[in-house]
Amino acid sequence: MRKIVCLALGLLPFGAGFGMNQWILSHPETPVPYQGIGFAMLLSWAIVGFILCNKTISPLETALRLNALGFLVLLALFVQTGSGAFWGNGLGYATQLFFLPVLNIAVTLLPSARQLSVLYAGCFVLLLLFSFTGARTRRRRDTRFAHLFPEE
Repeated sequence: MRKIVCLALGLLPFGAGFGMNQWILSHPETPVPYQGIGFAMLLSWAIVGFILCNKTISPLETALRLNALGFLVLLALFVQTGSGAFWGNGLGYATQLFFLPVLNIAVTLLPSARQLSVLYAGCFVLLLLFSFTGARTRRRRDTRFAHLFPEE
């Protein structure tokens, strides 16, 4: 069940990207706080990693499961950028929206990146690192205070 929850929660960046895109298209005159949205997405991704990690799943496994869908999206984006054209269907649209919330942070961290695929890879690494950090924090907290709550 936890595997399915991890995969389902892996859709959160898509939902955030879709909402962000809808806001931009419906309010073109309003400035969008891209950095704030990006940091909120990364913080929420760390919180999801924190919540999903438990004693039976390692922090790395939690992060990998949570970002499995993101890895597939990244592969699809590599195919699209490698071919020089984004797909004009719903799948091509969805893959572009997946990393939209953290794309501005990736651009800030990788200012010399000349290829869009490098920026998308940077977005994936950011999401992976933040989910791992959240899961690792949970594991450290559970280990540090385990003597206070002995299992029966």
